[in-house]
Amino acid sequence: MRIFSSRTPDTSPVVQTAPAELSRWACTSARPTVELLGILTSRELRLRYRRTVLGWFWSTLNPLLMTAIYGVVFGALFRVQVPPGRASGITGFSYYLLAGLLPWNLLATALGGSTLTIISNSHLVKRVRFRNEMLVVASVAALAISLLIEISVLLGIVFLTEHVFSTTAIFGTVAMVVLLGTFVLGLALAISALSVFLRDLQYLVNIGLTAWLYVSAVVYPIALVPEHASFAGFAFPLRSIVRLNPMTDFIAAFRSILYDGMYPTSYQFLRLSLLSIVSLLVGSKIFGRLSGEFTNVL
Repeated sequence: MRIFSSRTPDTSPVVQTAPAELSRWACTSARPTVELLGILTSRELRLRYRRTVLGWFWSTLNPLLMTAIYGVVFGALFRVQVPPGRASGITGFSYYLLAGLLPWNLLATALGGSTLTIISNSHLVKRVRFRNEMLVVASVAALAISLLIEISVLLGIVFLTEHVFSTTAIFGTVAMVVLLGTFVLGLALAISALSVFLRDLQYLVNIGLTAWLYVSAVVYPIALVPEHASFAGFAFPLRSIVRLNPMTDFIAAFRSILYDGMYPTSYQFLRLSLLSIVSLLVGSKIFGRLSGEFTNVL
């Protein structure tokens, strides 16, 4: 699990070497694009925990450790209280926090890594004929798979400790991961393409992610945000601004499913669907316009 406060987002490239077999396959094979995506995604998943002793066991161990840590820190020491889940009756700030942190980490890791996806794979982009956007798609797909694993572990912890099992969480989580992955993919496509020409963008993205985190109601309930605030003598509707943030809606939807045991409202689902489609269309357009110049710049 990728936690913002304890670990720098994994920015390792999707493909770090250019094996001869991959080059021959990409140049000569008539297999569908989805198979190439499968190869790249599988490679990304293998690279994620390479050279570690526990390997894929980290996907299971991290949610367990974070649940225990947040439970002790916020529950026992600071005694932070959040309302119980509306339908599930779940209590505990660690569950509430992880229901928002897990999806946030997908966005933070994907966007942080996207700044180097094309640059780090310049040898493939210049020498192998294939759709370059597959590098970005594979990276986001691998993170989405990791998110599903981590959420599955979280649901198992909830079942063992709270004796709550919800089919809503199972079906709702898959739908929301697809929507979030689509939204993130659009942003990652745009950032990965722009980073080829603007190398400083990787630093700006990291700074922007830090600011974005704190206006996304990830580590606090949105009810704690004041309706109005003032800065330098100017008043502005702070809570309305936070609500306009797309990630605020995504976090609220995941919490509704994982913590409250309820599906998001129809309005939420439609709004997030529209945001995801627009993000993907705009990101694909930007990537398509710039990708033709990659080989001239890399």
